[in-house]
Amino acid sequence: MKLIKMRTLAAGPDGTLDPGRTYPADDKAAAALVDGGFADYAEPPRLEKATRPPEPENAVKPDEKAVHVGGGWYDYKGQRYKKTDLPEGAI
Repeated sequence: MKLIKMRTLAAGPDGTLDPGRTYPADDKAAAALVDGGFADYAEPPRLEKATRPPEPENAVKPDEKAVHVGGGWYDYKGQRYKKTDLPEGAI
């Protein structure tokens, strides 16, 4: 299997190959299209290493949970909050 990038439109009973797009083709078909000037060989796409996005500064860490102190109040990072004012995931 080779990757080819079409220069011109190719249409037939198996479908169409649009110009400018990259398609996989078996070696024999790819050679015929490239030799005829209808396509060029294309390089396989480069894969980049995935990276984890940075955590927001106000993200709640797993070990930082709010502690209920009574009357609808919670202690979180040394301050008191009502339940509705706590960051999401703090409980």
